[in-house]
Amino acid sequence: MWGDDGNESNPVAALLGLQLYAEHAYTEGDLAWEQVTERVKFCTGIEAEAFLKFKDLDEVPGSEPNNTRQSNPSKFLLYQDVLLGLFDKQIEGLELNEHYAALEQAIRDVRDPMAELDYIFEVPEKLSGVLKQKSEVGVQLKHAYDAGDTETLRHIAVQVLPAISASVQELRRAHRSQWMRVFKPFGWEVIDIRYGGVVNRLDTASERLLDFVEGRLERIEELEQERLIYSFNNRFDHMGVGWCSYYYRMASPNVFFHVLNPL
Repeated sequence: MWGDDGNESNPVAALLGLQLYAEHAYTEGDLAWEQVTERVKFCTGIEAEAFLKFKDLDEVPGSEPNNTRQSNPSKFLLYQDVLLGLFDKQIEGLELNEHYAALEQAIRDVRDPMAELDYIFEVPEKLSGVLKQKSEVGVQLKHAYDAGDTETLRHIAVQVLPAISASVQELRRAHRSQWMRVFKPFGWEVIDIRYGGVVNRLDTASERLLDFVEGRLERIEELEQERLIYSFNNRFDHMGVGWCSYYYRMASPNVFFHVLNPL
């Protein structure tokens, strides 16, 4: 709810937590979970279990129990570059495509078109739809490139990456609609630019892959690089699947901006 780094999330999604806090504040003695679920349904029109689906955007295989280490893969897997694969080593082997495919369906299953707040599920559903395709594609690219599997590289370039791009644009439209409903328009330009970056980099990746498999490019330098652990926040250190606060550190290891120190 702090709105860090672009205010990408909808604060209305936190109503279950606010309801829990309120019930504790106005209840003497122990608070039964059934009381919370009853109250949140009365106050919001949404079942508590539906709100809890949001946590699975980041509570993925490889996370610590209850995501106590604050992993945020739903953000860094959306924004990371498919050719650079900054976070690929940290999520390799976790089958996150399957996780997000299941979550996309789970969110659909709990939605209630008659509920006034049903719209808050649109962006998480679309985001899951993107990540079921994009989360592991960098790992697949690296494996195919190292194996010299040009047919897989061609398939990813011609079929997979354009499909991901279409899903990203669908997510962007849903996100824009939600933003304009909840916030003023100021600030949306930041998110617009980020989505544009994802789409453009997918297009560049497709072009470079085709240039390589069709012999116009001797090698793809981005895929020549060894994939490394992004930070000490990783499952091998029992610190979850990864955490990064800022978009500019997810999208590229290169400098997005430079701050001059007047001292």
